[in-house]
Amino acid sequence: ASLEIALRKKTLESGHVIYIGTGAFWGAEDIDKMNERNTLRSLCITMKKHPDCYKLNEPLRSKLIDERTKHGEQLGEIVIYSGPVRELCQLAPNNVNTMAVGAIIASNLGFDRVQGCLIADTSLYDRHIVEIELTGPEKTIDENKPVKFHLKTIRTNPAEFGVVTGTATLLSFISSIKRAKEILVSVPSYADVNVSSWVTDEGLNYIDSGIAYDVTLDDMHQFSLMDSQPIRNYLSFVSRMAHLFHSFNRVAYETLLPQLRKKSGTPRVIIFDLNMLWAIDLAEQLGSIPAIVVCPFLIDALDLPSMTPHWHTPSYIVPYSPSTFFGRIQLFFYRSIIIPYQKYFIFSHIYQRKFDYEYLIKKHYLSVFVSTAPPFEIPRSVINPAIHFLGPFVYEYRLQPIHHNLLLWLNDIVQQNDTLIYISLGSIGLLTQEQSNKLIYAFMKLIETKTSSQIRILWARGNTLKSNDSRFRLEGFVPQKTILSHPAMQQERSIYINHCGMSSMHESIVFGIPQIAFPLFLDQYQVAKRSVQLHMGLYIDKNNFTSNELIEKILLILNNPHIYRRNTKKIADSFRIYGNGLKRAQNIIEYMSKYGRDIQKQIVSYDSQMNWIEKYSLDILICFLLFIFIMFILIRITWKILILIRKEKKE
Repeated sequence: ASLEIALRKKTLESGHVIYIGTGAFWGAEDIDKMNERNTLRSLCITMKKHPDCYKLNEPLRSKLIDERTKHGEQLGEIVIYSGPVRELCQLAPNNVNTMAVGAIIASNLGFDRVQGCLIADTSLYDRHIVEIELTGPEKTIDENKPVKFHLKTIRTNPAEFGVVTGTATLLSFISSIKRAKEILVSVPSYADVNVSSWVTDEGLNYIDSGIAYDVTLDDMHQFSLMDSQPIRNYLSFVSRMAHLFHSFNRVAYETLLPQLRKKSGTPRVIIFDLNMLWAIDLAEQLGSIPAIVVCPFLIDALDLPSMTPHWHTPSYIVPYSPSTFFGRIQLFFYRSIIIPYQKYFIFSHIYQRKFDYEYLIKKHYLSVFVSTAPPFEIPRSVINPAIHFLGPFVYEYRLQPIHHNLLLWLNDIVQQNDTLIYISLGSIGLLTQEQSNKLIYAFMKLIETKTSSQIRILWARGNTLKSNDSRFRLEGFVPQKTILSHPAMQQERSIYINHCGMSSMHESIVFGIPQIAFPLFLDQYQVAKRSVQLHMGLYIDKNNFTSNELIEKILLILNNPHIYRRNTKKIADSFRIYGNGLKRAQNIIEYMSKYGRDIQKQIVSYDSQMNWIEKYSLDILICFLLFIFIMFILIRITWKILILIRKEKKE
């Protein structure tokens, strides 16, 4: 990992990218998926070539010469090497590209456990043969008979006599080079925390976008403690949020613009978070580059009046319900006064620009990726064509391993048929001491409660707390998706208490786990309230809850899986209607990188190019009214004439 990070930093200095050619490695993507699911048990790669096609170091070179001397003119196979790929890389560096790629893809096995075998076959004058053999997990079938997943592929690669690489491998390498793209990730750092390690640890190329010296990680923690729910606190909360994000915006723009101008090629696409408006200026300054704004949850985040045409559209930032007359009055004033004030007098003033995404999407031809989809996103009758509902970005099968002691503890829960309550409240939000004490008291009381199964607690990032009870486990970081997919959480009686960040909510939904919604700040209130509306869990107000309330709601969910767990799984299934969101996002990004802003221009609504007279058919309406008026005059004149004629006849 340290070597990879060093290499990635070097690429940023030189302007190059890292590329690993798969060469003759067949089925790399499928093996990668097995590796992500941690189901790959063994991998062996065998290469067979004519002896003259090998370029070997000692002692393999001498071994091959000796074996060929023994065989003489007799055709047949000579096993040159069989063992770990790591050792072979030094002995045959010109012949192990395929094996090294296999060891990299099968990272759970690595260079020491992936096996390589080199065979010299004097009968192979016109081809190379690559055999890939792997095994997966065992499954017990009838009469306790274990059956292991097994796969073997054999690739025959046409090759000139005596060459190291076959023609198919060269073509594969060239096509892979064409597909390779440089993806840069940039996140401004806090004054006291450099975030580059967070990005590079994920295997991404990081480009420094400066340091916001006036924002510390503690500032973000304190911001999360602000109570935004009462309307009297809401505007001060929004103002503080705007100041924090503006600091990151300013430093990122000032740092990245000169860096990207110096690079040999400008970015093809810029993808940015909805609060990082500097990216729009960056795209314009670098030559009208197509841009995509990523939004976790649409309603009230972008505030698009065209998609929120009615005053009674519910808001999840403020606690007003459209179900009552008084609630609709509150929503009316919120949407007609509060939102315009925060948009034009807070954000626009602090950002020193027009903060109106309806206007920005139209002017700069922005596309919008929404990382959720209906029904979690509120269905609506009007959809801006620039908006793409992609559904959750959750890699269900990319699971990190759990450390041994925790894994044993989870497995014991399954064996004992115990109930697991998992709590994770994110890395930014903080709890007050009073809130922590209420949670701990509730959990300890639940553990002591005699129910049909023993309740156990796992608290992620709770390692700063104290517990001497083995049933109440406090951990630092845990691989969340792996925890949620573990059989201990997949049992009927399990529950997830989360802060309702969109990623955590999606993971809860995808893995079918009902939840206690415990939002801390920002859009977490929107996410929490929507999940409760869909009957996937119950809501806890961090400022006004009691331990007994939390206990009652946890037991209510645990005792009614047919309601909460079933509804959660139903929403997960509904997301599949939208297909593979990541693949759709990839297709859109690749199209935009190739054709620029054409996609946005092509999907602009037909009426957006009309003037207001055409858009509202005022010319037709005027003609119609004019026709009515003329007909009215004609009828009136005709009527008067008829009356005169009638009078004349009487006279």
